[in-house]
Amino acid sequence: MAYEQTAGRGQRGNLWQKVSQEDLAVSFVLFPHIDDSNAFLFNKAITLAMCDTVKFFTGPKVRIKWPNDILYDGEKIGGLLIELTWQADRLKHAVVGIGLNLASGVYKDWVGVTSIGDRYEEVLREEVFNKLCDCLSYWYQLYKDSAFDEIRSTYSDRLFMKDQEVKLEGWSETISGKLEYVNDQGAIVLKIGSELSTYIHGPYRMALNYPL
Repeated sequence: MAYEQTAGRGQRGNLWQKVSQEDLAVSFVLFPHIDDSNAFLFNKAITLAMCDTVKFFTGPKVRIKWPNDILYDGEKIGGLLIELTWQADRLKHAVVGIGLNLASGVYKDWVGVTSIGDRYEEVLREEVFNKLCDCLSYWYQLYKDSAFDEIRSTYSDRLFMKDQEVKLEGWSETISGKLEYVNDQGAIVLKIGSELSTYIHGPYRMALNYPL
């Protein structure tokens, strides 16, 4: 657990901003078995652990924004970065980096950002960390027990903008469609007209009225 970060990283090299000495920035080294056919299920399990942690302190308005952001009432409250290390064709380990905004009063002027500290009085980092460990143990065990249907259904229930019209910004186009689900490989599936179309993160990102 880092008490201060000078070079925090988010998805695809983006900067993760952490308030020194207040927010939670922690990495876990895990040793999952990951199958190519359902590689994103591990990610889903971790994000559900983050959701349960935030929900415990804030309330029920917690959602997962594809692919790795945690929102409270539509505003970003945390994020996730998973790095896999391979040895030949075998997964050696996974480093799960988790950031949660805890500082009180700091984010009130930030567009589209909030914190647990603004929703829960006198929040303690160690208290949030302990709850995160409990939730992570629960969902990681379900993953190891191959309880994939429970992971899929719970993730789907908590998916931000599910069954609503969304826009994906691509490198050369903008796509609109109804968000159906996120598949086991991590791609978002939209219904456009009567057809289902699949898009991966990187070439496409979900467009919002504020940057996340």
